[in-house]
Amino acid sequence: MNTTTTPAAMLAAITAALDLDRHTIVFHVVDMGDDSPLAAGSVYDADDLADRSDAFLDLASEYDSTPALDIDSVVTYMLGQGEADAATEAEIDALARFRDSAPAVFDAMLCQYADILASVDNVAVLNPYYYHDDEEA
Repeated sequence: MNTTTTPAAMLAAITAALDLDRHTIVFHVVDMGDDSPLAAGSVYDADDLADRSDAFLDLASEYDSTPALDIDSVVTYMLGQGEADAATEAEIDALARFRDSAPAVFDAMLCQYADILASVDNVAVLNPYYYHDDEEA
């Protein structure tokens, strides 16, 4: 994959790789500081995280000793032309590779060219994988 140096070049490369001149993908980014995974579909509020976000569930599983996760933001994006559908796993993987190749350019591309469908900011969400053993010694 060629690393692109401008938001427009990044968009062109993503559009070509994912055929986004013929369809639109919907995906979200869960930002938790150093962790910011991508996942398919939309998240409209904090309650949607455990029900709709594989990215959140992956983070929750990683941090299973934490009772609640402090999420900086969850932004749902729509990118492309044509009929919209949730991004496929292959499309999410491709987007992650583009992001990893040039994170600042990817973020700028989203800001300039993607439609934001929803944004959830600064929420603490109970960790569905947290287990506290109340056993006393």
